Amino acid sequence: IMGVRWAKLITNSTMSGLSAALGVTYGEIIDNDKAVRIAAHQTNELIKIANARGIKLEILFAGYDFYDLLFDDYDGRENAVKWLKGYYEPDRPLIASMLRDMRIGVKCEIDQICGVVASWGDKLCIDTPMNDKCIEIVKAFEKGDRPLTTIANLDEFILPEL
Repeated sequence: IMGVRWAKLITNSTMSGLSAALGVTYGEIIDNDKAVRIAAHQTNELIKIANARGIKLEILFAGYDFYDLLFDDYDGRENAVKWLKGYYEPDRPLIASMLRDMRIGVKCEIDQICGVVASWGDKLCIDTPMNDKCIEIVKAFEKGDRPLTTIANLDEFILPEL
């Protein structure tokens, strides 16, 4: 059961977290070169944490093994990008329920999604900069310190050199 929960958390932290932080659909994420690479790094963060915790990620859809998203070099990241584009192609029009909540002024569940990844990263000394940035952006909006999220927030994410 834990492997299914953490496999589902990949979608929630990655696509939902970015959709909320950038104010965009899943399709806009996979169509944007930088955004989809950020998504790849978010999945990489989560898989490293799952591995460190001994959680075996379960396959939710045939042909898509989440371990194919684990990387430590440029080619691995590019393979993860291709995987994400294929996996989320059918979900192009979706936006995160967190973004819907933000648009109507309801506090969203960023702490229960990206926050889980960041919290475990802290406990295990695994860096989670992409999940941390999603949390930072969404919480700043919720506090009233910034306007509703837009794709311009992409500039706040720094992709690591590989």
